[in-house]
Amino acid sequence: MLSIPLMFSRLMTRFFCRGACSFSKAMLASLPLACPMLITFQSPDHLKQALRPHSIEEVEKRISSCALSLAFEYRADDLESQSPPLRNPGVTGLLKHSVFESNQLTIYYPEFPRVPHHLAIALNRPCIEGMTSVSEEENQAIFGCIKKIAEIYKEIHITGFVIAQYDHPQQGHLNRYVVEIIPHLPGFNKVKNLADKVDCNRHVLFRHANISPVICAAAREGIETSTLFWKDAFKRETLPLTTEDITITFPHVRYDSHEQDAKQILEQHLTEILKDKGAEVDSTFISRNLSMPMEITGDLKVIEVLECPFCDPAVLQKQHVFEYNGIKVIYNIRKGAKVGCNFLIFPKRHIEKVYGLSQEEIDTIGIVRKALVEVLRESHPDHAVITYIQDDPANGQTVFHSHEQVVSIDPDTIPFSWTLLSFYLERITDEEVAQVTKEFGEKMEQKIDRVTIPFIKNKLQN
Repeated sequence: MLSIPLMFSRLMTRFFCRGACSFSKAMLASLPLACPMLITFQSPDHLKQALRPHSIEEVEKRISSCALSLAFEYRADDLESQSPPLRNPGVTGLLKHSVFESNQLTIYYPEFPRVPHHLAIALNRPCIEGMTSVSEEENQAIFGCIKKIAEIYKEIHITGFVIAQYDHPQQGHLNRYVVEIIPHLPGFNKVKNLADKVDCNRHVLFRHANISPVICAAAREGIETSTLFWKDAFKRETLPLTTEDITITFPHVRYDSHEQDAKQILEQHLTEILKDKGAEVDSTFISRNLSMPMEITGDLKVIEVLECPFCDPAVLQKQHVFEYNGIKVIYNIRKGAKVGCNFLIFPKRHIEKVYGLSQEEIDTIGIVRKALVEVLRESHPDHAVITYIQDDPANGQTVFHSHEQVVSIDPDTIPFSWTLLSFYLERITDEEVAQVTKEFGEKMEQKIDRVTIPFIKNKLQN
């Protein structure tokens, strides 16, 4: 996911009393900006609780080399208590307009799509208890529809999308099992809009958080026209995807845009989160209405990718957790909020796009996903599990080997953790890699046989 290097001001851990909050010239000189915005807590304990699950030392380490115009302090007397304003009305109308229906699933065009041509695939069977309850036939139906959607997207010059699945229903899912398909913005088929990426992360991982969404005005226009387009598209034959459509050659050059917009969004989100945790924020802070930038302007950041790390034996050996019938599980090297919460599933065979997977690979990924989700449920019982695929450079894919990210998140702390960690990419230690790969590898070995028995029985019956 997104990582944007920023500079924070020095963490203020001195004790202040009301009426004695002025800074000396030396203290001001130590701050990167002359007038940083102050975020005030009642006590060290209040500050510690607000930063949970991160320690003050960890946050200080992250912000000590940054340039964000925030400074933290605390004081003895009570802070003014105010109810936080409603910044995020939530996700509604996701399953509004049916555009396709089969025995196993229904595809909807939302009443309020996040971006144009955002779709939701809902399984028809009621009372599905998360990812482990999805049948082989339902998994095949989902990916069959995704391939059809990719063919239709190609007609309207959309080259990639995010595929998000949830172990628990989210806002807008109406207690059904829903897979969301979120394409890149129109006109950005070769460029990753970082502002869009920040908001997509928010929508996929913590849409419930009371932080300002980035509104894409274009998505709210022409809903009726878009609904009719998709109804018609599912009725007619579409051209199959070509080898060129599912291939990325190396070396590959990708482009990022709107880095400054993304920084400003993250800064506002972080401040809103801390304010809702009871901090008093400088009166100069105002939650702005955030609008999605829709034009490619200014300098683009150019990144050249020379090779596939998931085909590198050294990477695979170090991060290897488990392998089953050509499908690998590795531990993500990006540092997360908690140890053992972020994994990657992908085929050993090199393939760049999810719709280039074979049926056998899709079936096996479904089996491995079930086993990993069960292990994560047992390891982190208070967490929720989300899987997502970023299937194009325009959607955030940085490793061009189709892979599914499986994350276990604490719903209460993920908004702060992910926003904080987005400012600076930090890799996990070798000790953590060794610990997690050993522990979860053993757990996957124990779990896989139980998960595969129903699959094998179903094959024998057919």
